[in-house]
Amino acid sequence: MSECSTAYSEYSAEGTTFGYITYGSGSDTSPYRCTLVSVTSSSDTVFIPATLEGYNVTEIADGAMFQISGTSRIVIPSTVTAVGDSALPTGGAEIYFMGDRPSGNLPSADTISRPADASGWTAEKTFTTVSTTSEDGSSVICAVIGDEAMVIDGTPSSNGSLTIPAKAGGFPVKSIGPYAFGADDKGDNNKTHRTDVTSVTVEYGVEIVRERAFFYQSALEKVILPDSVTDIMDEVFRSDTALVECEIPGSVTRIGFETFRECSSLKEITIPDSVTELCEGSFRLCRSATDLTVGAGITRIPIHCFEYGDSLTSVTFRGTITDIEGCAFYMCKGLEEFTIPDSVRTVGDAAFAECTSLSLIDLGDGLETIGKKAFYDCGNLKEVTFPESLRSIGDDAFWGCRSLEKAIFEGDMPEIGTKTFPSQTAIVLKNGGKDSLPIGPIAIIAAMALLAAFTIWHMRRKSHR
Repeated sequence: MSECSTAYSEYSAEGTTFGYITYGSGSDTSPYRCTLVSVTSSSDTVFIPATLEGYNVTEIADGAMFQISGTSRIVIPSTVTAVGDSALPTGGAEIYFMGDRPSGNLPSADTISRPADASGWTAEKTFTTVSTTSEDGSSVICAVIGDEAMVIDGTPSSNGSLTIPAKAGGFPVKSIGPYAFGADDKGDNNKTHRTDVTSVTVEYGVEIVRERAFFYQSALEKVILPDSVTDIMDEVFRSDTALVECEIPGSVTRIGFETFRECSSLKEITIPDSVTELCEGSFRLCRSATDLTVGAGITRIPIHCFEYGDSLTSVTFRGTITDIEGCAFYMCKGLEEFTIPDSVRTVGDAAFAECTSLSLIDLGDGLETIGKKAFYDCGNLKEVTFPESLRSIGDDAFWGCRSLEKAIFEGDMPEIGTKTFPSQTAIVLKNGGKDSLPIGPIAIIAAMALLAAFTIWHMRRKSHR
């Protein structure tokens, strides 16, 4: 039986946009993986990601990069196992393969560099590597790409410390490469945690921490990042369950997909004002974090961003948030109060669902849309006031809120879905607004009242006969 793919998606980083299609269910026989189908770039060096949206990049499709021009270097991760016809440009760009030879027709051998110990290669030259040892006894190995170095491997000191130096072999170290110190992942459920690194110090000059660089390092407790780092890419610290301290420097502009997922020992999350992009699930399953501060550069809270934040009790927004997307705070069971800023226009599906301690919610003055199951099963809510700006409330938005006594509307009734409120909730139109809903709670209440009046009138009429 053939596998089905998901819809086409895009991802942008470092001046390059990748179009891709994902496959697989995460099982041993159907691992998560994806195929690059298009690449456009304005960068001199293009780094193909090792993972996209949690899927290993395993294939570059026919013609995906054929139209690229003006790029001097292309770096292809070891996860890529197949390259389609005319997938890579033939205009003279240097192509660095970081692993074994993939299947498929490759460009001329004189444009390719590859690792010395990789299999399947023949006439292609090996790329230069340099190594260095730091004062703590840790060492790193770097690949030289153009006039810069990227950390690709290394060994921590005897006590587990690791230093990422600013220079290696005379070359500036600009990035930590994919999987450099991360656990292996074949896209199935058979990941094994690494326990060899307990602390990481990155020296000033390193700018990018690439995908899964410290993925599944379960003994890692402390990370020091310098003010030169601008991008912490996808799943860099995912499942580093012992990580207690990792201050995000004020130079970072982007935090990738599930970057800190399941860092279950983090006590505090502070996103600096410099960050302008949070990605899906960036801090998902950070179960011990109690305090969250979102910097002024963030305008939307992406889906799954802080879900399963069991201990979260305090949330501060320093900027202008316009959207709180689906499941953003799903099952944050420690939240008792929450104030949605006046700038927020949309609260997405299940954004606060099963926040079972939530007893007070301030919806702000600008909210227009509340999604399906947005506050589903928030069992401690007793009263909610809806702003005049509100236009719609989705299905089941407050269903399961068994303590909800009043739903107060400051303006006209918005469009309301099915099973929006529990049966015991009283609907109050505070300023004498009108019901705009043909069916739903107000209509049902009105219909019941009319039916009761008709029944009384009919019984009285019969009694006079």
